[in-house]
Amino acid sequence: MEIDLDSDVYDFALRYARGKGVSLGEAIGELLRRAEEAPGLSSAMLVRNRGGMLVRARGGRVVTSDMVAEFSEDDPG
Repeated sequence: MEIDLDSDVYDFALRYARGKGVSLGEAIGELLRRAEEAPGLSSAMLVRNRGGMLVRARGGRVVTSDMVAEFSEDDPG
């Protein structure tokens, strides 16, 4: 199986994998599962804007890899 990732997303996932001591695939799977289970932010609330950026549907705020990292650091699991 093969997927294409933006370089910043790949870099984030790779740093996460190394920090956790898991494979890149395991890290991406874990991050996606955590995002899916995140309270208050369902996938229905995320849309792509005209520039292709992922944003919150109502507020138009861009979701960055830094925001994901901050959320991951706050979660004790």
